[in-house]
Amino acid sequence: MFDFWTDMSYGKAVLADSAVYGWFELTDDYTGSGANPAGRDKLLADAKAAARQAGVDMDNFNTLVVLNRALDLFGGPGGAVGGDDGKNLAMAGLAPSLIGQEMGHVYGLNHSRMLGSEAEYQDPWDIMSTGPDTTTIGINPDSQMNQIAPNGRPVYGVGPGMNAANMWSLGWLDESRVWNEAGDVDVTISLRPLHQREREGYLAARFGEYFIELRVPERWDVGIGEDPVVLVHVFEGGRSYLVADSAGNFTWRAGSKSGIDGFPEPPASLGLGLTRIQVGSIDADARTATISLTRIKGAGPEKHFPEWWPRRKAFDLTQVRPDDAVLLTQGRELVVEGPTSLAREIRVAVTRDLLGPEASGPDLTTVARAIDLSSAGGDSQQ
Repeated sequence: MFDFWTDMSYGKAVLADSAVYGWFELTDDYTGSGANPAGRDKLLADAKAAARQAGVDMDNFNTLVVLNRALDLFGGPGGAVGGDDGKNLAMAGLAPSLIGQEMGHVYGLNHSRMLGSEAEYQDPWDIMSTGPDTTTIGINPDSQMNQIAPNGRPVYGVGPGMNAANMWSLGWLDESRVWNEAGDVDVTISLRPLHQREREGYLAARFGEYFIELRVPERWDVGIGEDPVVLVHVFEGGRSYLVADSAGNFTWRAGSKSGIDGFPEPPASLGLGLTRIQVGSIDADARTATISLTRIKGAGPEKHFPEWWPRRKAFDLTQVRPDDAVLLTQGRELVVEGPTSLAREIRVAVTRDLLGPEASGPDLTTVARAIDLSSAGGDSQQ
């Protein structure tokens, strides 16, 4: 784990002063669980008390408690706990893939998700989505301790790495290696693998709220598959969310773009603005990805109704009723209001401000398709 956190933090997570003590016997029965966090806190407190009684100064350490029984697996501000019963029947709690995630909680990270869902463990390319029963994408057997459990999962899984949004949240991204320009832009940039900082070039891009990265199946990411992928994230509410491309794919390949297939971009003449991410190419041999980024600021609907325009809100189209007014924007942002006059008022305001009071025809239709879905049928299901 020393090497893992050194790579994920670009050398900022200092583990050189770590020390190993024990074994110490804990005599009380364990009662902790996800439903009983007090029992988990007691285990950490008991372990620290046993170490202090043996003469260990615990005041200068975040604590990792290692058990010789698979009692529990958790992490938080007070420390992390993992165990290994040696039976090799499932992924061990001391597998780097699992204890790495629990150590991530000690650093303050939450489980990562996919945008549009509140479910946990939904980013299989991020260490903060690993779990004993979650997807095996990104998890590879250790090169030396390579036992496989009866369920087909490695007992001592390694990887994947951490996504750029989570790295940024901890202050670990090297901002000098991150492309980030404000204002209107129309550029094509080249990215290098996020976790290979010895290579020259940008290791990530920060495009407004979006974090863009290239991941290749090497080192900590050797288990992500045969091909390199581009990933896009946002960081909101203390956690990262994986963002899909226009086709709904969370792995961005050559040709992937932002938005939603079937919904045209508003015509430039309307002045609504534009944000576009598009993957040009991914070169596996050169370990590079070219990304085209376009941002044109405009007077969008938020100008007219800022109180109805949150920065982003996770959504579930199955909850949309036929009489709802649904406002859908670039990047899969969604606002769902009840059967109010929101959609109609936005159309009226945009029409009057940008097209004139007599506007009609294709331009008005395009505006309505881009910003307003007031029906639960047809295009609203895309």
